[in-house]
Amino acid sequence: MRSHAVNASSVYRCHNQTCSRIHQPTRPEEEGGWALPHGEFGLDVIVLVGTLRYQQQRSIPQIHEELSKRGLQVAERTVTDQLYRYEELLALHLADEKRLCERLKEQKQESWRSMSCSQM
Repeated sequence: MRSHAVNASSVYRCHNQTCSRIHQPTRPEEEGGWALPHGEFGLDVIVLVGTLRYQQQRSIPQIHEELSKRGLQVAERTVTDQLYRYEELLALHLADEKRLCERLKEQKQESWRSMSCSQM
């Protein structure tokens, strides 16, 4: 898990003792598949923050403490920012019309499908 990366200008270094890339410098360009564009943190950190908040019902200070325990030193405001990113990604996923149509087909919701999904 890349949640142990720290920002040093634009170069990231993992400080997790069990990581195969420990202390190896990594540029964000090399991690395009792992992080959002212009994102300071990878999707693993964003998902962890969302999971801690919504599945485990943890508060921002508790999430901040958990990230610190995992070696990721950030401000509480950064936790809030990552939670917003999680919510944005979740909203985009939930609003995906193709995915919604597939789910409704599975549930046999004929009336909604006939209005919106018939054009797909």
